[in-house]
Amino acid sequence: MDPAAAAASLCGERAAGATLFRGIRVVPPGHELVVSVSSARPQRRWDPPLYCGDADATTLEEAARELWRRLRESVVTHGGCAGEPTACALSGGIDSGALLALLVEAGIPVRALILADDFADDGEVDRARAIAAHLGLAPMVVCVSEEELPGAAVDAVRACGDMIWNGRAVASYLFYRRVAAAGATRVLSGIGADEVLCGHPQGLLSFMDRLGAEHDLARSLLRAGATAAVPRRGWPASPPGVDALVWRQHLYLTTVMPDSTLPPERSFAAAAGLDLRLPYLDPCVAEFALRLPPSLRARGATGKLVLREALRGLLPDEVRGRPKTPRLAPAGGRTARAREQWLAFYDEWLCRPRVEALRIVEPGRARALLDDYRSRSPDDSVRSVHDAVLMRLASLAILHVES
Repeated sequence: MDPAAAAASLCGERAAGATLFRGIRVVPPGHELVVSVSSARPQRRWDPPLYCGDADATTLEEAARELWRRLRESVVTHGGCAGEPTACALSGGIDSGALLALLVEAGIPVRALILADDFADDGEVDRARAIAAHLGLAPMVVCVSEEELPGAAVDAVRACGDMIWNGRAVASYLFYRRVAAAGATRVLSGIGADEVLCGHPQGLLSFMDRLGAEHDLARSLLRAGATAAVPRRGWPASPPGVDALVWRQHLYLTTVMPDSTLPPERSFAAAAGLDLRLPYLDPCVAEFALRLPPSLRARGATGKLVLREALRGLLPDEVRGRPKTPRLAPAGGRTARAREQWLAFYDEWLCRPRVEALRIVEPGRARALLDDYRSRSPDDSVRSVHDAVLMRLASLAILHVES
């Protein structure tokens, strides 16, 4: 492990293509690897466009028809798999519901797979069942208990080969393993829809503050030598003439998406032997979505206006009109048993010898943070920031042992 890269990554400041390990790089999203006799280098294949008032005028109805045409093309491209059905990860929202509807429309054999957890029960599983029934399918429900997560966290980090940020990532790891055990080989997912279609406007307007708090907390744990390599986080200002929400969406898509959303999902699927396909991130879909004017992206707290219009009559209205609700595992556990297990996990992986071995963090500061975290009530909003930093630090300790 490279201590400088680990310090920067703990604070959310990793350079494109960099990893935690010396001499190891990855092909960044939007790039392809060009190999010749003498070299291998990443080359930019696609850049997310930034809307600057340059799109052709269009109505909501016209935009919905064009988005649906492009999404259909993407689903057919990614969904076909000769000889066996394609699996669709069905969340109960409109993103995966649209993919499932298009798979059924195209006549592609499909299995609807629902992740049923017990830590964020807002009726999502019931909505997913309703979508599947509406499309004439009997879904397979994959159950993951909150109390399973701490015990699977080490294996999840190993499978990711990188840091994870929340217990929700561990649930995804278990989900993909169980999907593979059920015989699936290819899975279509709605990951990326929020990012390219402005699915959660309020989250986009607040994510910088959250990441800033995590950055400052992580940086406060570093030793003096490690701190020097991690500048205080700053965000570029919106270019002249660019709508504030559009700019936040662009920043989220080009920072959070490649740094913390894509890596665990792709790695977990690959570790389970699954081919994960993300139709919303296909350039034919993303290019169009990111050139839509702000008025066709969001209205108040409701995003994905064009996709909602495209689904009129295809999904139940109570699903189509429902606003986006983030789904993360509660920081440190919702039940007393889960909290006890997460604390035992942190006690094991953030003990003094393991923190000292990283050579970037002051063990006393890490212990003080864990003690503060332990003392806070489960509904304390500060706890989620603490949990994100502790989870990343524990990930580093696990990966250091592995390396």
